[in-house]
Amino acid sequence: MTFMLMSGLLTPVDSMPVWAQRFTLILPPRYYVEILRSVYLKGTTIAELWTNYAALGIFAIIFNTLAALTYKKQA
Repeated sequence: MTFMLMSGLLTPVDSMPVWAQRFTLILPPRYYVEILRSVYLKGTTIAELWTNYAALGIFAIIFNTLAALTYKKQA
């Protein structure tokens, strides 16, 4: 729930305090919500949102790598 509140879905990130704006940079939902808003409201193309897509890709690589490294098969 905290991630959704900090993602900018309910309140804009720009209206948050500076410390909260910086904290949202490490949350994947922030980039997802930005993409959704831009595509739905403005009709933005993929080329204009490449930084958000890149951030989501980096999060995917990090989290999948961590999941693979910490996975232990139950025998």
